[in-house]
This record gives sequence, C-alpha cells and structure tokens, in this order.
Amino acid sequence: MKKSIALTLSFATACLATVPTAAQDLPKDMWPKDKTTITIGFGPGSGVDLLARVTAEALAARTGKTFIVENKPGAGGNISMDQVAKSTPDGSVIDGAIYAPLVTNPMMMTKMPFDPIKDLTPVTIVASTPSAMVASNKLGVKSLKDFIGLMKQNPGKYTFASVGVGTTGHLSMEMAAYLAGSKMVHVPFRSTPETVQALMSGDVQVSTIALGLIAEHIAAGTVTGMALTSSQRWPTLPNLPTTAEAGMPELPVDAYVGWFVPSATPKAIVDRIYRETAAVIAIPAVREKILRSYYRPVGNTPAEFAKVLDGERKVWEPLLKRLGLYKKE
Repeated sequence: MKKSIALTLSFATACLATVPTAAQDLPKDMWPKDKTTITIGFGPGSGVDLLARVTAEALAARTGKTFIVENKPGAGGNISMDQVAKSTPDGSVIDGAIYAPLVTNPMMMTKMPFDPIKDLTPVTIVASTPSAMVASNKLGVKSLKDFIGLMKQNPGKYTFASVGVGTTGHLSMEMAAYLAGSKMVHVPFRSTPETVQALMSGDVQVSTIALGLIAEHIAAGTVTGMALTSSQRWPTLPNLPTTAEAGMPELPVDAYVGWFVPSATPKAIVDRIYRETAAVIAIPAVREKILRSYYRPVGNTPAEFAKVLDGERKVWEPLLKRLGLYKKE
C-alpha cells in the first residue's frame, strides 16, 4: 500500500492553462439544455454545496442557460448519485460527488442501488481540498512526527475522532496508524463540531478534518495542526507541513468534488461539460471564490479523472479489507 493519490496545484494549473473552446464556438443544440440540475449528496452550506453553487452560477453566466443545485443528502452520497445514474443521459442532470459513492461505498456495502463503474461516467474534477491532521492541545505534541513516535511506543492507547465509519477522517487515520505499524481506537461522532469539541476537551487525541472546517481552529491555536494531507502547503497556513514533509508521503492527498453523468451520455456532451467547467473555473474571480472556500480548481479531462478513481480503488481496497470493512461480493 505505497501508492498515493496526488492532485497537485501544479497539475491543476496545467489543466487550466489550456483554455477550452469558447461556449459560442460549440454546437448550440448539444448542451446545455434550457435547464441543467447539479445534484449533490450534502446539505446546504457544506463545502461541496458552496463549490457547486459557485460553479453553477459561472456556468449559467457563460452559457446563458439555467443551472440549479439540488441537495440530496443521505446514504453517504448514494441517494444523489443513484438519481443521476438513472436520469436521462443528455447532460441535463449532473452529480457533484466526492469519492465515497464511487470508491469506498461499493466496497463497504453489500448492496448498492447502482454500479459506479457501469452506470456512471466521470467528467472532470472541479476542485480538490486537503484535510488537516490535528491533535488535542492536551496531548502535548507539536508535529505528526511527534505523534507517530507516541503511536509506535503505545499501540492502541490513543483515540481518534471522525464523523463516521468509512469517512475520509476515519480511513486517513487508520492508514496513518497502519503506516506507523501501530493501532488507534476509533471514536465516531455525529458531526464535525462535536469532533472539534472532543479534541479541545481532550476526550480524543487526534483527528483528520477537512481544512475548511478546521483552519480557523488551527490558526487560533485551539487545536494543534500536525500536518496537511496534501502535496503542498496551504497559503494561509504556511507553517503547517504536508504529510510528506512530516514523514508519511504514502498518505492519500486532496479530496475532491467531481462531476458525473449517466454512462450512456454521448461523449460529445461529456467533453463539452468538461470544457465548459474547466473554462469557468479558470476565470480569476471564480478561482478566487473557490480558493476562499479552501478548494483548489482542477478541471482535468474525463480520462484523467478515470485514472484518479482507479488509483483510489487500489489504495483503499487493501485497507478496508484489513479493517474488516470490505463487503463487496
């Protein structure tokens, strides 16, 4: 398990450097239709929701068509993705999803309402975001290297928090323990605020949390930032090292939000959705809004996105099997 999934800013910049064909130069009768719905498996106000709305607004301005965001939370993103998988394959419905419904959910659930490989086509990664590995101040560590040392000396002594089994926070910490040759005790909570409160009180020792949800606490010093699960540091937290710098280059990096459409969608439409999305997230004002939400614009091709998904499956499958969470038939 020595592979990592890296969506670097240099890669994102390279993707955005080639500005796609202008909307007015593409066939008018292909896509978008009069209305395009972008469904997401998270509630209003979430990072995914904000990113989808910023991009939808920019797509509407660029194409002159209507784009709406529809929240369909539940079942780890499966409800939203199932709806898209069974929709008309004409680009009128797009799913904005994280990796879980495509990668880990099918491995952990014996029954899925859709086949993520056969029923859906990846279009583009809109943006990626790192998470931060943080510690309770009461633990007294200053870095991830410090904590790795404690884990190795005391297998099973320390607890880590997440917002549920199979989430990024859960699997990232399990992988960190595995790479350190140690063990930790998982304590799931219902929400990120509960997780942060448990860290601040010292009820749990460590956690991995999306940067946008924990950055203010790191900056304020209410929790200790140990490392950023990314290939590079974040501009507003220049003193927070990456996991590679902290001694764990194998940890996967940068979660993402990507567009998906039904597998029967014509390639010409898939390609146009990719090009239009890449074009709008390259607009300086849109890029700035995305960066303020602790995301980095990406805009890679459908083929590049498919390679990322395949790589993630190869990374997470051995870990899920080791944890006894692999249920795929």
